[in-house]
Amino acid sequence: MSETNLAEMNEWRAFTQECVEALLAVGSDPNATYVIEHHFAGDDFDALEKVAVDLFKAGFEVTDAEEMETEDGEEILCFDAIIERPLTVEAITADFEKLFTIADKQDIVYDGWGTEFIEPWFTFKKCIFPYHEKGHYFKVTALFEIKQP
Repeated sequence: MSETNLAEMNEWRAFTQECVEALLAVGSDPNATYVIEHHFAGDDFDALEKVAVDLFKAGFEVTDAEEMETEDGEEILCFDAIIERPLTVEAITADFEKLFTIADKQDIVYDGWGTEFIEPWFTFKKCIFPYHEKGHYFKVTALFEIKQP
């Protein structure tokens, strides 16, 4: 991998750290499973297709390529690779490092990742209560979802 690409990968590491910390700092659910969308772009359909096949084989859902116009008026092709992950720097970094490398081999641009804020709507409370049936007593454990206001 070139020095330029190593520098870019380091920038994505810093971006990932900042984004994960920011989402958690504003209250996004730390226990949720997040849909992470990794973005790719290029002008060579065959190369883009090779990357998409490799990402699919790696377990990612791959969207159809779409034509887009850059700010400079250039036509490019884009697609996303989607996977569910916990919102951790380690999980997302491991993914983007693998995806960046796959894209780089075909001269396709890894264009970052994104996800959405998830409101922590539910908490789980563990309750143990006695239960009597046919002359026998049991302790029953139950989990209850309680919606937070």
